[in-house]
Amino acid sequence: METTPNASRRALLGAGAAVLGVAALSGPLSAQMDHSQHGPKGAYAQLIQATNHCRLTALACEKHCISALKTGDTELVDCLASVTEMLPVIEATNRYAILDATRLKELAAVCAQVCADCAKTCKKHIKEHKECKDCYDSCLECEKACKAVA
Repeated sequence: METTPNASRRALLGAGAAVLGVAALSGPLSAQMDHSQHGPKGAYAQLIQATNHCRLTALACEKHCISALKTGDTELVDCLASVTEMLPVIEATNRYAILDATRLKELAAVCAQVCADCAKTCKKHIKEHKECKDCYDSCLECEKACKAVA
């Protein structure tokens, strides 16, 4: 390969032309794209939003419970068990709703029960722990959204 100034200049000009070509093509294409598809839409939008929110608050609750256990406080061990059991069901339900999967209604029914169980456990701790309160509230909302689909 040539390492003269002209070879370097040609390589740089070629790369620059390629970048400009991609930019020229992507500008009109991205302007024509319909960005309304982003975010949950359709029949299961509420379920998708509820499971997303429930997952985030559950993760925060789980982290809080683990932190408490690390200090020797075992008060939240039941809460940790409940939220840890709930998370995979929430995640699966969210994925099924996104995909409009065949067995979504059945899974949503199970998810509603799991959310109700978790909310019942979290309720014991809502006065002392914000994370449990947030998880409790989101579990109730997720239970409601699941029942609407089931």
